[in-house]
Amino acid sequence: MSQLVTTAAETLQVPIDCGLLPDGWKLMRLRELCERITDGTHQPPPFVSKGIPFLFVRNIIAGRIDFNVSQYVTEETYEALTRRCRPTRNDILYSAVGSFGVAVVIDTDKPFTFQRHIAHLKLKRDLINPYFLAYYINSPQGRQQSELTALGGAQRTVTLTSLAKFEIPVPSLAEQERIVTRLSEQMETVWRARAAAEAQLKAAKELPGAYLRDVFESAEAQRWQRVRLEKVCTVHPGQHILEQDYNHKGIGIGYLTGPADFGDEYPSVTKWTEKPKAWCESGDALVTVKGAGVGKINLALEERLAIGRQLMAVRPMPDLIIQKFLFWVMKTHFELLQANALGATVPGLGRENIESLIVPLPSLSEQEKIVSLFIQKSQAWTRIQSDLQDQFDSINKLPAALLRQAFAGKL
Repeated sequence: MSQLVTTAAETLQVPIDCGLLPDGWKLMRLRELCERITDGTHQPPPFVSKGIPFLFVRNIIAGRIDFNVSQYVTEETYEALTRRCRPTRNDILYSAVGSFGVAVVIDTDKPFTFQRHIAHLKLKRDLINPYFLAYYINSPQGRQQSELTALGGAQRTVTLTSLAKFEIPVPSLAEQERIVTRLSEQMETVWRARAAAEAQLKAAKELPGAYLRDVFESAEAQRWQRVRLEKVCTVHPGQHILEQDYNHKGIGIGYLTGPADFGDEYPSVTKWTEKPKAWCESGDALVTVKGAGVGKINLALEERLAIGRQLMAVRPMPDLIIQKFLFWVMKTHFELLQANALGATVPGLGRENIESLIVPLPSLSEQEKIVSLFIQKSQAWTRIQSDLQDQFDSINKLPAALLRQAFAGKL
């Protein structure tokens, strides 16, 4: 983020969406509140396996700095890089490119340095509380200024020149301290509520898996016959189709290429082809055998679809095993499938990995009872998950609402 030539966007007078300023507050440009506004190194430094952390934009998260980094520099390099701007406690870092507009207060004395896409604000502490400023920049009013001043391109960028012109509503230091204290208390309450809601939602999403484990590990299940999957299913590998031979216009038959097409239970068709090479049929279970989503399971749709080399179709013998029963059995094998894939010489699953899975095999009537009961329970689980998701989404909206009130003088 070099000092770019001033543009119309940089000279824009950005409105603050908080109505009239509260009594005793005044608008100040960010440059008036800072001793210095700089950015990180413009040239990638020599990296080492261990040393002083080097931060990227992805390490700037609202509320904290993530020091879980993969790049480090030597102490000598650090000294050279920080001659111009050495970050210290209570300075602010601002992500200025890509996921721009996030400010965080440095709350550590550990040494680190960073890339040029991060802005560094050294504040005039007699004018501005760093946490007050970070809260404002991350508020809806502050986000508005980031959005309006970001330059377009492959990656939207807030330049140092634009950043320096941000208008900040500034009350007295005492009032800033009061607002920061109050906001911190309220945010802590929100984060606790969010963590609790997230845990409940996670637990609700795990209910189907827990139920299946109970079914397949029950005393009754121990008496079921167990067979290799190849005894009750046939396995059909997918085949690659050249890019020029498929389309996104709905011409031909649907074409599934891999885990990117998968949902929780059924895939979505986004490609079509007139030159299919391998198919899945209604009633098949689909398993991803290559790529980041290896081991994922979906049910085939009702229509016949072409499948790519990242997929295999597992076709149940209907007189031996029911499709949905097979699907849930395979879902319980997800971790095993992933382990087999990662342990292979060439990462991925072969036909043998699928065919050798051990399948519990109760009678068809027992399978039907298990499927029917699972579907009934799934309806209740879906309602629970929906309610908890709504609660989680509502909690996630609270920080922005609190910040909007704070900078409208209503906290």
